[in-house]
Amino acid sequence: MPIILVAFAAVLFSMTFTSEYTGFVLGLVVVNAVAILSLNLLMGYAGQVSLGQAAFVGIGAFTAAQLAQSNVPFPLPIILAGLFAALVAAGVGLPSLRIRGLQVAATTLAFGAVAQYFLFKRPWTSNAGTSVQVTRPNLIATDKAVLLMGLIGLVVILIIDRQIRHSRIGRAFFSIRDREDTAAARGVKVGPTKLQAYAFSGFYAGVAGGLYAYLLQTVASDTFDVFKSLGYVAAVVIGGLGSWSGAIVSGGLFAGIQQLLSGIARYVPVIEAGLLTLTPVLRPEGLGYILNRSVFVPLPWVKPRPEEGVGDVRSAIELIAPPKRPLSLSVPTRTLLTAKDVGVRFGGLVALHDINMEVRRGEIVGLIGPNGAGKSTFFNAIGGFVKPNSGSIYYRGKDLLALPAHARAGLGIARTFQQVGLSGPQTVWENMMFAQHQLASQYGLTAALLSTPQMRKVEKELQTRARAALEVIGLTDYTEERVLNLSHGNQRLAEVAAAISTGPELLMLDEPFAGVGPEESEQLAERLTELRAELDLTILVIEHDVPLVASLCSYIYCFAEGGMLAEGSPDEVQNNADVISTYIGEPLAKEAAGA
Repeated sequence: MPIILVAFAAVLFSMTFTSEYTGFVLGLVVVNAVAILSLNLLMGYAGQVSLGQAAFVGIGAFTAAQLAQSNVPFPLPIILAGLFAALVAAGVGLPSLRIRGLQVAATTLAFGAVAQYFLFKRPWTSNAGTSVQVTRPNLIATDKAVLLMGLIGLVVILIIDRQIRHSRIGRAFFSIRDREDTAAARGVKVGPTKLQAYAFSGFYAGVAGGLYAYLLQTVASDTFDVFKSLGYVAAVVIGGLGSWSGAIVSGGLFAGIQQLLSGIARYVPVIEAGLLTLTPVLRPEGLGYILNRSVFVPLPWVKPRPEEGVGDVRSAIELIAPPKRPLSLSVPTRTLLTAKDVGVRFGGLVALHDINMEVRRGEIVGLIGPNGAGKSTFFNAIGGFVKPNSGSIYYRGKDLLALPAHARAGLGIARTFQQVGLSGPQTVWENMMFAQHQLASQYGLTAALLSTPQMRKVEKELQTRARAALEVIGLTDYTEERVLNLSHGNQRLAEVAAAISTGPELLMLDEPFAGVGPEESEQLAERLTELRAELDLTILVIEHDVPLVASLCSYIYCFAEGGMLAEGSPDEVQNNADVISTYIGEPLAKEAAGA
């Protein structure tokens, strides 16, 4: 941000000495930067591909032009253009609730083509196919004055973008970009979050279009073609997905070249295509890899401060105590989770059948069985990612099957995944903050954008819980490390830390010891036992290490071929003849008995 402010001040100072043409060129650079920031939010933050982004810029331009012709006072046309483009973008994003990837890209590309060849050539936009003229008010009568307004608009967009990125709103965007199932398990409403990303992206694009209308004073349909959209995509990728500094520099560079170096302007699309091909191979992070460290400075409450330690493990455990939840869910009950006759089929494949299980409050319950036995499928049924074809699952007497996946996190259920459910490109700290999404529901969108005292208070509380959870698990030295750079064992530990930071009442661990060394496994098992006692925590754990499960758990269920093979105390299950023949094997059983 300091470099942006310095650049802003430099441009203001130089405006006294620049010509009107230079002001015009810089104005185009600013407009292009805002337009590219819109796509950077959508693609880089939320992971939603758009190949028709120029259409939203065009909608903003035509809307602002029509409002200006209707004598709506400046700058209301720009603001209203942004809001209208946001509404249209949210509508275009509706198919993303059902489809993903290339199908979404094709949908946005189709919308861009429809806008170019039909919408922008109708009388309601361009007077039966002709351009729309815009008369500037006295406030922005010159190109340099429009440049100044554009710079103000760019700074406002950057502030909004920064507030989004470092609040629960932005963390939700990043979560659906990386893994939608993990996002839902953390309490994120995946569908509405996607539409919110489209709406913000459309707002940015609409503002860019409004600025464009006042800068050029003429709005024509051919300006906002599909190739312009592809140029935006190239700028975002070259700049680095998710890096607003890289997006601004790459977009501004190409916009400036087209105006100032007219001799090579015709080759800009070729240059963009070449860089678009080479960037993912040579430098996947894009220009943002170089620029972010000097340009991007996080808000003071975003990152942990070394001096704000939590002390010893005992103090850390107290800081991650379960938060207050609805009274109806706080009534003491002996049984926390009950499954009755649960069955899951995928077409003709029976994944689970007639599963009956009871997880009592304060216990550590193990779930063992061979690969393909249905253990993770059962976890997914509890979490809401698989819908049982028969049976029922109750949590504290509440019917879980009647709730969407994101609502179950708010009941005090946290889980880990068989494939580590963390965002690899993000740091351990960022993952810890995102994991607590449902705890950050105390502030909304307006509070996030305005950085209200309530928002800052909640964020600091989340930081405290995050630091405490890392202290408990023993990962404080890896706070700023990107998850993908950690060993598999530490990734597992980081995921457990993220889960316990939410203060769950039911902790579901899917193979938490996989890839963790023997010493670390023993320490984690001891820590889980401590947490069970200190936090009144109930744990349901899937694990293949039978001796470890036997030492950790008070009760064990064994699955085989989608059904319940055996249940009972660790000794009863290990000595069960069916379990020995199907899963444990005779030698291991004898060794365990001898121990």
